[in-house]
Amino acid sequence: MHRYLLILIYLIFQFCIAAASSVAAEPRRLTNDGHLKSDLVLSADRSKLIYSIQEKFNLIQLRAIDLESLESELVHPSANTSEFSYSPSKSGEVICFIRNDGNLHNAVVIENKKTSKSISHNPGGGFAAVRRATTSPDGSHVIFSFPTRDAEQQLWRLNVDGGEPIELTKGALDTYPRFSPNGSLIAFASTRSGNFDIHVMSKNGQGILQLTDNPTMDTRPAWSPDNKQIAFTSNREGNYDIYVIDADGTNERQVTTNTEKDDFAIWHPNGRQIFVVSERNGKNDLFLVNVD
Repeated sequence: MHRYLLILIYLIFQFCIAAASSVAAEPRRLTNDGHLKSDLVLSADRSKLIYSIQEKFNLIQLRAIDLESLESELVHPSANTSEFSYSPSKSGEVICFIRNDGNLHNAVVIENKKTSKSISHNPGGGFAAVRRATTSPDGSHVIFSFPTRDAEQQLWRLNVDGGEPIELTKGALDTYPRFSPNGSLIAFASTRSGNFDIHVMSKNGQGILQLTDNPTMDTRPAWSPDNKQIAFTSNREGNYDIYVIDADGTNERQVTTNTEKDDFAIWHPNGRQIFVVSERNGKNDLFLVNVD
Protein backbone atom coordinates (compact mmCIF):
# COMPACT_ATOMS: atom_id res chain seq x y z
CA MET A 1 0.00 0.00 0.00
CA HIS A 2 2.83 2.33 0.91
CA ARG A 3 4.47 1.68 -2.45
CA TYR A 4 1.33 2.59 -4.42
CA LEU A 5 0.96 5.77 -2.37
CA LEU A 6 4.50 6.81 -3.29
CA ILE A 7 3.79 6.13 -6.96
CA LEU A 8 0.62 8.22 -6.79
CA ILE A 9 2.47 11.10 -5.12
CA TYR A 10 5.19 10.91 -7.79
CA LEU A 11 2.62 11.00 -10.62
CA ILE A 12 0.85 13.98 -9.07
CA PHE A 13 4.20 15.75 -8.70
CA GLN A 14 5.06 15.17 -12.36
CA PHE A 15 1.65 16.40 -13.43
CA CYS A 16 2.12 19.60 -11.44
CA ILE A 17 5.51 20.19 -13.06
CA ALA A 18 4.02 19.69 -16.53
CA ALA A 19 1.13 22.00 -15.75
CA ALA A 20 3.47 24.68 -14.42
CA SER A 21 5.64 24.40 -17.54
CA SER A 22 2.57 24.76 -19.73
CA VAL A 23 1.50 27.90 -17.91
CA ALA A 24 5.04 29.33 -18.03
CA ALA A 25 5.14 28.76 -21.78
CA GLU A 26 2.09 30.91 -22.40
CA PRO A 27 3.01 34.13 -24.28
CA ARG A 28 2.95 37.29 -22.18
CA ARG A 29 0.88 40.13 -23.64
CA LEU A 30 2.58 43.54 -23.49
CA THR A 31 0.04 45.77 -25.27
CA ASN A 32 -3.73 45.82 -25.72
CA ASP A 33 -4.41 48.58 -28.25
CA GLY A 34 -4.71 46.27 -31.29
CA HIS A 35 -3.04 48.70 -33.73
CA LEU A 36 -0.82 47.53 -36.59
CA LYS A 37 2.79 47.23 -35.45
CA SER A 38 6.11 46.32 -37.07
CA ASP A 39 9.91 46.69 -36.98
CA LEU A 40 10.63 45.75 -33.37
CA VAL A 41 14.04 46.70 -31.95
CA LEU A 42 15.54 47.09 -28.49
CA SER A 43 16.82 50.44 -27.25
CA ALA A 44 20.58 50.71 -26.78
CA ASP A 45 20.29 50.23 -22.99
CA ARG A 46 17.94 47.24 -23.52
CA SER A 47 15.30 48.77 -21.22
CA LYS A 48 12.74 49.58 -23.93
CA LEU A 49 11.21 47.96 -26.98
CA ILE A 50 10.86 50.39 -29.88
CA TYR A 51 8.45 49.69 -32.71
CA SER A 52 6.48 51.27 -35.53
CA ILE A 53 2.76 51.68 -34.94
CA GLN A 54 -0.09 52.92 -37.09
CA GLU A 55 -2.28 54.74 -34.61
CA LYS A 56 -3.70 57.00 -37.31
CA PHE A 57 -4.89 56.00 -40.77
CA ASN A 58 -2.20 57.95 -42.64
CA LEU A 59 0.59 58.12 -40.06
CA ILE A 60 3.09 55.51 -38.84
CA GLN A 61 4.99 56.59 -35.72
CA LEU A 62 7.79 55.27 -33.54
CA ARG A 63 6.74 54.22 -30.05
CA ALA A 64 8.83 52.92 -27.12
CA ILE A 65 7.48 50.67 -24.36
CA ASP A 66 9.30 50.24 -21.05
CA LEU A 67 9.94 46.54 -20.44
CA GLU A 68 9.38 46.86 -16.69
CA SER A 69 6.42 49.23 -16.32
CA LEU A 70 4.95 48.58 -19.82
CA GLU A 71 4.31 52.31 -20.07
CA SER A 72 4.84 53.65 -23.58
CA GLU A 73 5.55 56.95 -25.25
CA LEU A 74 6.13 58.27 -28.76
CA VAL A 75 9.79 58.59 -29.74
CA HIS A 76 9.08 61.70 -31.85
CA PRO A 77 5.75 63.11 -30.58
CA SER A 78 5.75 66.02 -33.04
CA ALA A 79 6.38 63.90 -36.15
CA ASN A 80 3.81 64.67 -38.86
CA THR A 81 5.09 62.22 -41.45
CA SER A 82 5.50 58.45 -41.21
CA GLU A 83 8.61 57.03 -39.53
CA PHE A 84 9.67 53.39 -39.17
CA SER A 85 12.61 50.92 -39.10
CA TYR A 86 14.35 52.50 -36.08
CA SER A 87 17.84 51.12 -35.34
CA PRO A 88 20.40 52.27 -32.72
CA SER A 89 24.11 51.55 -32.48
CA LYS A 90 25.30 49.57 -29.46
CA SER A 91 26.12 52.73 -27.49
CA GLY A 92 23.02 54.59 -28.64
CA GLU A 93 25.12 57.50 -29.89
CA VAL A 94 24.05 56.83 -33.49
CA ILE A 95 20.55 55.92 -34.59
CA CYS A 96 18.91 55.62 -37.95
CA PHE A 97 15.30 55.36 -39.05
CA ILE A 98 13.32 55.75 -42.24
CA ARG A 99 11.10 58.77 -42.74
CA ASN A 100 8.64 59.49 -45.50
CA ASP A 101 9.32 62.95 -46.87
CA GLY A 102 5.77 63.39 -48.16
CA ASN A 103 6.69 63.10 -51.83
CA LEU A 104 6.43 59.34 -52.51
CA HIS A 105 9.97 58.95 -51.20
CA ASN A 106 11.44 57.49 -48.06
CA ALA A 107 14.71 58.84 -46.71
CA VAL A 108 17.25 57.28 -44.35
CA VAL A 109 17.70 59.63 -41.40
CA ILE A 110 20.92 59.26 -39.40
CA GLU A 111 21.30 61.11 -36.11
CA ASN A 112 24.73 61.26 -34.49
CA LYS A 113 24.53 62.40 -30.86
CA LYS A 114 28.31 62.43 -30.57
CA THR A 115 28.72 65.04 -33.29
CA SER A 116 25.24 66.58 -32.94
CA LYS A 117 24.79 66.09 -36.68
CA SER A 118 21.81 64.72 -38.55
CA ILE A 119 21.69 63.74 -42.21
CA SER A 120 18.84 62.64 -44.44
CA HIS A 121 19.71 60.46 -47.41
CA ASN A 122 17.00 60.22 -50.08
CA PRO A 123 18.05 58.17 -53.12
CA GLY A 124 14.98 59.42 -55.04
CA GLY A 125 13.36 57.57 -57.92
CA GLY A 126 9.57 57.71 -57.99
CA PHE A 127 8.03 54.90 -55.96
CA ALA A 128 11.48 53.33 -55.47
CA ALA A 129 11.65 54.19 -51.78
CA VAL A 130 14.03 53.05 -49.07
CA ARG A 131 12.53 50.04 -47.30
CA ARG A 132 14.53 48.89 -44.25
CA ALA A 133 17.67 50.08 -42.41
CA THR A 134 20.04 48.82 -39.71
CA THR A 135 22.84 50.62 -37.84
CA SER A 136 26.18 48.89 -37.31
CA PRO A 137 26.90 48.19 -33.61
CA ASP A 138 29.96 50.49 -33.70
CA GLY A 139 27.88 53.31 -35.21
CA SER A 140 30.12 53.77 -38.26
CA HIS A 141 27.55 53.13 -40.99
CA VAL A 142 24.06 51.92 -41.84
CA ILE A 143 22.81 49.29 -44.27
CA PHE A 144 19.52 49.89 -46.07
CA SER A 145 17.49 48.29 -48.86
CA PHE A 146 16.59 50.26 -51.98
CA PRO A 147 15.54 49.22 -55.52
CA THR A 148 17.95 49.75 -58.38
CA ARG A 149 16.84 51.09 -61.76
CA ASP A 150 15.81 47.61 -62.88
CA ALA A 151 13.53 47.40 -59.79
CA GLU A 152 15.65 44.83 -57.97
CA GLN A 153 15.82 45.72 -54.30
CA GLN A 154 19.44 45.69 -53.13
CA LEU A 155 21.37 46.33 -49.94
CA TRP A 156 23.47 49.48 -49.70
CA ARG A 157 26.00 50.71 -47.13
CA LEU A 158 26.09 54.37 -46.14
CA ASN A 159 28.63 56.09 -43.91
CA VAL A 160 27.00 57.84 -40.95
CA ASP A 161 28.57 61.11 -42.13
CA GLY A 162 26.88 60.79 -45.52
CA GLY A 163 28.50 60.53 -48.92
CA GLU A 164 27.65 58.10 -51.70
CA PRO A 165 26.26 54.72 -50.65
CA ILE A 166 28.02 51.53 -51.70
CA GLU A 167 26.00 48.74 -53.31
CA LEU A 168 26.61 45.49 -51.40
CA THR A 169 24.34 43.07 -53.27
CA LYS A 170 22.87 42.66 -56.74
CA GLY A 171 20.99 40.19 -58.92
CA ALA A 172 18.04 39.46 -56.61
CA LEU A 173 15.55 41.03 -54.20
CA ASP A 174 17.47 41.61 -50.96
CA THR A 175 15.85 43.21 -47.94
CA TYR A 176 15.45 43.26 -44.14
CA PRO A 177 19.16 43.56 -43.25
CA ARG A 178 20.14 43.01 -39.60
CA PHE A 179 23.63 43.38 -38.15
CA SER A 180 24.81 40.66 -35.79
CA PRO A 181 25.47 41.98 -32.26
CA ASN A 182 29.25 41.71 -32.78
CA GLY A 183 28.98 43.61 -36.08
CA SER A 184 30.77 41.02 -38.20
CA LEU A 185 27.80 39.64 -40.15
CA ILE A 186 24.56 40.79 -41.75
CA ALA A 187 21.50 38.58 -41.94
CA PHE A 188 18.96 39.39 -44.65
CA ALA A 189 16.13 37.97 -46.73
CA SER A 190 16.87 37.28 -50.40
CA THR A 191 15.24 35.74 -53.47
CA ARG A 192 18.59 34.65 -54.96
CA SER A 193 17.52 31.04 -54.31
CA GLY A 194 14.27 31.53 -56.26
CA ASN A 195 12.10 32.60 -53.33
CA PHE A 196 12.71 34.50 -50.09
CA ASP A 197 15.15 32.68 -47.81
CA ILE A 198 17.40 33.76 -44.95
CA HIS A 199 21.02 34.49 -45.87
CA VAL A 200 24.05 35.88 -44.06
CA MET A 201 27.11 37.71 -45.37
CA SER A 202 30.03 39.73 -44.09
CA LYS A 203 29.52 43.42 -43.37
CA ASN A 204 31.29 44.12 -46.68
CA GLY A 205 28.88 41.98 -48.70
CA GLN A 206 31.23 39.02 -49.11
CA GLY A 207 30.75 35.31 -48.42
CA ILE A 208 26.98 35.09 -48.85
CA LEU A 209 25.64 31.93 -47.21
CA GLN A 210 22.07 30.62 -47.57
CA LEU A 211 20.66 29.36 -44.26
CA THR A 212 17.09 28.32 -45.10
CA ASP A 213 15.61 26.56 -48.12
CA ASN A 214 11.86 27.04 -48.13
CA PRO A 215 9.60 26.94 -51.24
CA THR A 216 7.40 29.71 -49.81
CA MET A 217 8.90 32.62 -47.83
CA ASP A 218 11.38 33.11 -44.97
CA THR A 219 12.01 36.74 -44.04
CA ARG A 220 12.74 39.34 -41.34
CA PRO A 221 15.76 37.77 -39.58
CA ALA A 222 16.79 38.80 -36.04
CA TRP A 223 20.02 37.81 -34.25
CA SER A 224 20.15 36.39 -30.74
CA PRO A 225 22.29 38.38 -28.24
CA ASP A 226 25.10 35.78 -28.38
CA ASN A 227 25.29 35.85 -32.23
CA LYS A 228 24.52 32.10 -32.34
CA GLN A 229 20.86 32.00 -33.45
CA ILE A 230 18.56 33.81 -35.85
CA ALA A 231 14.80 34.14 -35.46
CA PHE A 232 12.74 34.76 -38.59
CA THR A 233 9.21 34.78 -40.00
CA SER A 234 8.04 31.95 -42.28
CA ASN A 235 4.76 30.99 -43.91
CA ARG A 236 5.91 27.46 -44.80
CA GLU A 237 2.94 25.92 -42.94
CA GLY A 238 0.43 28.23 -44.61
CA ASN A 239 0.49 30.74 -41.75
CA TYR A 240 3.01 33.34 -40.59
CA ASP A 241 4.91 31.94 -37.60
CA ILE A 242 8.28 32.48 -35.95
CA TYR A 243 11.13 30.02 -36.46
CA VAL A 244 14.67 29.89 -35.08
CA ILE A 245 17.79 28.53 -36.75
CA ASP A 246 21.42 28.35 -35.63
CA ALA A 247 23.69 30.85 -37.37
CA ASP A 248 25.41 28.04 -39.27
CA GLY A 249 22.12 26.90 -40.83
CA THR A 250 21.47 23.93 -38.53
CA ASN A 251 18.91 23.10 -35.83
CA GLU A 252 15.94 24.83 -37.44
CA ARG A 253 12.75 24.72 -35.35
CA GLN A 254 9.33 26.36 -35.10
CA VAL A 255 8.70 28.62 -32.10
CA THR A 256 5.11 29.88 -32.45
CA THR A 257 1.97 28.03 -33.53
CA ASN A 258 -0.59 30.81 -33.31
CA THR A 259 -3.56 30.26 -35.65
CA GLU A 260 -3.20 33.89 -36.72
CA LYS A 261 -0.10 35.83 -37.76
CA ASP A 262 3.13 36.08 -35.71
CA ASP A 263 5.76 38.38 -37.17
CA PHE A 264 8.65 40.85 -36.61
CA ALA A 265 10.55 38.84 -34.00
CA ILE A 266 13.29 40.40 -31.89
CA TRP A 267 15.21 38.71 -29.07
CA HIS A 268 14.85 39.50 -25.40
CA PRO A 269 18.23 40.40 -23.81
CA ASN A 270 18.14 37.11 -21.86
CA GLY A 271 18.46 35.14 -25.13
CA ARG A 272 15.68 32.73 -24.10
CA GLN A 273 12.63 34.69 -25.23
CA ILE A 274 11.53 36.74 -28.22
CA PHE A 275 9.21 39.68 -28.67
CA VAL A 276 6.73 39.34 -31.54
CA VAL A 277 3.83 41.16 -33.12
CA SER A 278 1.02 38.64 -32.76
CA GLU A 279 -2.41 38.83 -34.34
CA ARG A 280 -5.21 37.73 -32.03
CA ASN A 281 -8.83 37.99 -33.11
CA GLY A 282 -7.78 40.30 -35.94
CA LYS A 283 -5.95 42.70 -33.60
CA ASN A 284 -2.16 43.19 -33.46
CA ASP A 285 -0.28 43.43 -30.17
CA LEU A 286 3.14 42.80 -28.67
CA PHE A 287 3.81 39.50 -26.92
CA LEU A 288 6.79 37.91 -25.21
CA VAL A 289 7.28 34.27 -26.22
CA ASN A 290 9.59 31.55 -24.87
CA VAL A 291 11.98 30.14 -27.47
CA ASP A 292 12.31 26.66 -25.90
